[in-house]
Amino acid sequence: MPLLGSDSYPERRGVRKGNTVYVYGSGLTEDTLRSAFSQHGNIIDLSMDNPRNCAFITFERMESADQAVAELNGSTVGDVYIKVSIARKQPMLDAATGKSVWASLGSYKFP
Repeated sequence: MPLLGSDSYPERRGVRKGNTVYVYGSGLTEDTLRSAFSQHGNIIDLSMDNPRNCAFITFERMESADQAVAELNGSTVGDVYIKVSIARKQPMLDAATGKSVWASLGSYKFP
């Protein structure tokens, strides 16, 4: 008998946790996002993916991410309607530099 997806990945059950949120909206700008989301906590990383109309915002604390989802999901920021949720994948954070692993992936040089 084949395993169902939820049985194969028990960590996907229940509510997602993390300090990175996924934001979707057509016409997002970094300035608009920083302005709206910084009211919910200290932002340590903001990555834009303009072709996909989305961004990932990493807060210093999980509580800030939870609050941002609760208050901003389904709202309008600037003149852009946005959807906000906890990101499915959470980056490993280097506490010393405040940079996410995602930011350094593109800079790897082969010997």
